Amino acid sequence: MSQITTTVLFNADGTFASVEPATFTGPGNVPMQLSISDDGTSLVFEQDTAGSGASGQYQTAASIDQGAYHQTKQTIYDCDGNAYTMEVNFKKITENRWRWEAFILDGDGNMSDIVPTPHVGEIEFCGCGPICNAVTSDNVRHGNNDNSNARAEIEIPFSMKGSANTSLTLNFGGDGDELMGVTQFASETTTKAVYQNGYPMGIMENYSIGVDGTVTGIYTNGQNIPLYRVALATFANEQGLDKVGGTMFRETVNSGNANIDPAGINAKGEILSQNVEMSNVDLTEEFTHLIIAQRGFQANTRVITTSDQILEEVVNLKR
Repeated sequence: MSQITTTVLFNADGTFASVEPATFTGPGNVPMQLSISDDGTSLVFEQDTAGSGASGQYQTAASIDQGAYHQTKQTIYDCDGNAYTMEVNFKKITENRWRWEAFILDGDGNMSDIVPTPHVGEIEFCGCGPICNAVTSDNVRHGNNDNSNARAEIEIPFSMKGSANTSLTLNFGGDGDELMGVTQFASETTTKAVYQNGYPMGIMENYSIGVDGTVTGIYTNGQNIPLYRVALATFANEQGLDKVGGTMFRETVNSGNANIDPAGINAKGEILSQNVEMSNVDLTEEFTHLIIAQRGFQANTRVITTSDQILEEVVNLKR
């Protein structure tokens, strides 16, 4: 809490008569006021429980501390991949009403000068446990007895650290499933951050190719990002392609223009990565042809042998 200077007036009996200034900003930019107790015997520091600064919205810090308290932390990231710790505290104000406060912590675990906007709000529970309403510090009520909309949109001023500001959503309602959201049922406190979609900077360490030709980069930060897509081409006359070496072919007038589409579209085939193509020769048929050729060769050699024997007999007859 920052140091403040004020003027205090007393009554003739020694009790406090008045104090100025009446309001100031406390830790985390929480509106606070310095007032006099009902009996005039002491000064009281009070917090704005709704963040609106409206009259009647203040409650003493002592009364808030007497209620239940829970704390949860979650790592978040700016657009440059820098990691920050966001702490969300839950404090019970009155029956079925809780106050949430969001802070960004520095490297030592203390409250930093990066303050979310808004950073405080209120959650109101129905009598049987689930959320009825969630109110942000701008006094805008979300939910309207529908916990699927019980969420708060806050902005983190990362521009103070040289990055772009980032908007976050604190989802208290669990997207319609009341047991997945924040509840007030009689059980041990389990409120915690279960999901966030930010991530640090990563370097591509591998890649994969899908059957549709999509080349996906696999990064060290756990992200898989589609990068490119391999296309396939068909021709009206594939036999008219000009072979330019290896397995490369070139389009010609005889082949027609290439009809290019992604894999799996317009009768295009699929792409199988990390596969070795087997021979497309029918081994049984080729072995049959080989045996037939061998037998034909053997028959031809017998013809030559027989002709040689006949010639030898003719020569013998002449002798």
